[in-house]
Amino acid sequence: MSNRNYINKPRTRQKLADYGFDALVGADPRSVLYLSGVRTFDTQWGLPETGTVVIVPESDIEQSTLCISAHYVGYLLQEPSWIDNVALWDWFGYHTFLNSVPDQGDAQSILVKDRDAFIERHTNGVVYDNIVDVTVKTLQSMGLDKSRVAFDDLRLAGYVKRELPDLRVEDGHDMLMDIQKCSTADEIKVMVEGTSIAQLALENAIAAMKPGIKWSELAHIYRVTLAEHGAVPTTDKGLMWASEYKGELVVDNFYMPDNDVTLKEGQVYILENYSIYKGYTNDGSRSVFLGEPPAEYLKVVDAVMHSYEAIESCLRPGEDSGRVYQTVMGDRKS
Repeated sequence: MSNRNYINKPRTRQKLADYGFDALVGADPRSVLYLSGVRTFDTQWGLPETGTVVIVPESDIEQSTLCISAHYVGYLLQEPSWIDNVALWDWFGYHTFLNSVPDQGDAQSILVKDRDAFIERHTNGVVYDNIVDVTVKTLQSMGLDKSRVAFDDLRLAGYVKRELPDLRVEDGHDMLMDIQKCSTADEIKVMVEGTSIAQLALENAIAAMKPGIKWSELAHIYRVTLAEHGAVPTTDKGLMWASEYKGELVVDNFYMPDNDVTLKEGQVYILENYSIYKGYTNDGSRSVFLGEPPAEYLKVVDAVMHSYEAIESCLRPGEDSGRVYQTVMGDRKS
């Protein structure tokens, strides 16, 4: 299938051994993306129910299994996972419905032929009833039904353990966070691409800034730039941080639904990017002073830049990440 590889396989194997787990079951949307490279619509909707599961065995990570709804086979044909082993379940009877209703127009469909070939090549041909059923059956088929298995979703783990009473369930959240501390080349690539898009979106919004323009107009420019390059804003508000409350400009956080203000001369504005590109979130900000900035403002800018320089001096292989905070706070005191 695909060579796209977000998961750090050597580190995953090592951490599973360090924590003493026989396997990892990832069900959180972020875990599914990291472990398999798959972004399905149910995970993008943020549904509270688990829809996709990745089972990673410590003994041989290449034998990992992707448990996914059958109607996403077409998705996998276009954006495949590195995982060859796939187990299917039937979401709301959709797949069963498609297979039970004859459609003569499908007889020559390339998609249908490729879908059927995928199912034959990558699955055991069975479509299980639900996400718990497919997880249970897959753990059994992998010989993990009596093993020590880490789950990032303990609600799913509870249902699975009802069917597999000899399964030893552990909380895998901390281990997953530990694994992801070291990014792979594919992760870094998508982060760089997403950051470049976010930078362009901010630059386009900044170019339009002038007294009298509304924040909503800047947010529109920002959103359109993201969309043109395959990214989306994280929040409905789009461009963050400027808001008005009862006529007073405030530095917004996430708690004010209306952030439309009219820009004024002599005011500093913070433009905050929160955007998502291929499942990875980007965060960054720019400060813009409309007009000639006073000396006090320039002093603050210099202090911020010195802090960034101090941070960069700590970003070296082998350095403790805690030094970043300590160095910046020390610089601040001086």
